[in-house]
Amino acid sequence: MTIEDLLKSKVIENPIKRFKKELEEIVNSNLLSKLLSGKKLKKEVAEFGLELLKLQDNYYSNYISLGSKEAEKFAALVKENIWEDKNYYDLLLYFFGEENAAYVKEAWNRLPQKMYQNGYTRRAFRAPNHKSYLLVNQINFLRSLLNGPYKYNYQDSSTFYYDLSIEDEIRYDTEISNTITKFMVWSAALDSGKEGLFQLFEDIIFNKDPHGKVSRNIIKALLNSEKQENWELVEKLLLAAQRQEGLRQTILEALDETSIGALQYMIKVLIDNKLTRFSSVVEQLIRGQVWVGILKKKLRFVILSSWLRVIFQNQKRLRLV
Repeated sequence: MTIEDLLKSKVIENPIKRFKKELEEIVNSNLLSKLLSGKKLKKEVAEFGLELLKLQDNYYSNYISLGSKEAEKFAALVKENIWEDKNYYDLLLYFFGEENAAYVKEAWNRLPQKMYQNGYTRRAFRAPNHKSYLLVNQINFLRSLLNGPYKYNYQDSSTFYYDLSIEDEIRYDTEISNTITKFMVWSAALDSGKEGLFQLFEDIIFNKDPHGKVSRNIIKALLNSEKQENWELVEKLLLAAQRQEGLRQTILEALDETSIGALQYMIKVLIDNKLTRFSSVVEQLIRGQVWVGILKKKLRFVILSSWLRVIFQNQKRLRLV
């Protein structure tokens, strides 16, 4: 089966429209309702779901910002350990299905240890105890997942949405558009030991899968993991890059969005293999756009190498990562 045939067989209606219609029926009926997924949702849970679905038709529609009225509203709606409440967990089951709901929950719970800034001027700083930052990131994370995988047709401006397994999302990541935080769900699935998933990533990295190709999301998913075996796949990819400066740059640009353990591991890889001799590595370090932003241009190899060693040896004490 070709990629085109598989995608045609997986087309579904716009999930956002379907979710809105079904949740509105629950809210307006004032009763517990059975939805197409076979799960029951309480009225207050359905209302929370509708708040998540209040997206506008623009590029920034998924995002709430710190201090906004939307953020204040969600602060009142989102209670601590919200997904431990079975009634609210049913909402994750409704949105994502039984298997994926568990991975979404795990990814949500990991967000306190992830960087809290985003955009091109972000820094790799964490703020695990800052509840306001965390809430904004958690809501934006969940909202970004609701569309699911899709493909935009530029010829007639149509959009096709797909119901794909995690394996197919990963395998066809270069053929479709996965949401920007989907890699976090893949990482949670990897660390949960989902059968065959590590093998799929390994096959794609080593070009053994007949369809899958290395993508930015795949690299980020491996580095966002908490398991060293996943970081090692990226290490092998980095060391095998040779003259592929673009590949090296893609890997380094993803380092700020990794787990802290992966960042520590990959910094050591840069040091041990003297990778600051490559222009893409130097560019990422001196630009500081996705790192800490403290270096200047035209620094020598020796200075860059020494700086990396200081970071690696003192990162916990200096709180740079």
